[in-house]
Amino acid sequence: MKYRLLIIVLIAVFAARCERNDICEEGVDASLLKLGFFDTSQPDSTKSVSSLYVWAAMKDSLYVDAETDSIALPLDPGANHVRFFISDSLHVDTLDVFYDKSPYFVSEACGFIHEYKIQNQTQVTAHWIQAMQITDSTITHENIHIRLYH
Repeated sequence: MKYRLLIIVLIAVFAARCERNDICEEGVDASLLKLGFFDTSQPDSTKSVSSLYVWAAMKDSLYVDAETDSIALPLDPGANHVRFFISDSLHVDTLDVFYDKSPYFVSEACGFIHEYKIQNQTQVTAHWIQAMQITDSTITHENIHIRLYH
């Protein structure tokens, strides 16, 4: 009887200490580059773009005829550079993003993700986008990483 009670208590203790680690929380993937559109005459004010089109070189469109003041773009984990084309429906600018990446272990359920760091040679052409500023070079959270002024 004592052994049964001891076994039941031990099983209960071990069961209570176990945590489920097979659930990966939503939003763990930190590989989205956030771009914000800002007003050149008032640099701290966001400025929406109407009829926004965005696509990556040799890829499908990411945004089609959108109206927004910020966008999130995927980076290629198999490369160190990605080229995006950003259009206001009248003009097209090219955004070349150069980045370093390193694997980061999140958890057993989520596995590894890449952490990205934007390099300084990232650049944009100046047709309708007049300037660019890297505000957060490490892509690990929801902040705007690059400001585009128009």
